[in-house]
Amino acid sequence: MKLYIDVKKLTDSPYSGTGSHPFIFDQAVVNELVYDITNGKPTCYLISGYRGAGKSSFVRKIQQSIYAEKKVLFVYTSFAKYHSHNHLLRKLIRSLYQTLKKDENAVIYDQLLNSENAENENQENRTSVLLGELYERTFHEVSNNESKQDKVEEEQKINVDLILFTGFCLAFLLSLSNLIFPWLGSGAIPTIIALIGSAVGSIRQFLTISTTSTRTEAFTSVDSGLS
Repeated sequence: MKLYIDVKKLTDSPYSGTGSHPFIFDQAVVNELVYDITNGKPTCYLISGYRGAGKSSFVRKIQQSIYAEKKVLFVYTSFAKYHSHNHLLRKLIRSLYQTLKKDENAVIYDQLLNSENAENENQENRTSVLLGELYERTFHEVSNNESKQDKVEEEQKINVDLILFTGFCLAFLLSLSNLIFPWLGSGAIPTIIALIGSAVGSIRQFLTISTTSTRTEAFTSVDSGLS
């Protein structure tokens, strides 16, 4: 017996809502969830199932049905990798703003602007303006925090290098005084070796402090530009 298969219906892509597709949805369940989202109180929904069961397709079907009324904005964000709470909030803010600014959501964005105009809000207090500023600030705060952390590490390194530089300088002075006026009881050769070693160490630590200070100033200038 031959089985004929329509290869056009063989797809591993989620439901897109355009063209012919092999997906079959329980329209009653779809309508119930759509009504609950658009008219019910804010809540959370969990859609579970095996890989390939159609979770993404079901969500896109819900999205397509809701978008016909232009009442709800769908924001897609991946939380597969754990981050801190601050990082999570930044991702949500960025995803929300980027989704709102997409051409496909122009109607929803225009509704927001029209509602702000109707309420005669001040420009700086408008939700659209505040959301844009918050979106920009998430990037700035991340860079600012990273720069401050680098600055603290560089300053700690300078403190350690200053201690070593002071120690080498004292060793150099003691060796020089012992070479001119022997008072430590050591021979001339050990004193000369200590003198040369302390001099090299002092120069090296001085150059390290100078280089580290330059990097710290660079971090400071970045912080002032982001604040």
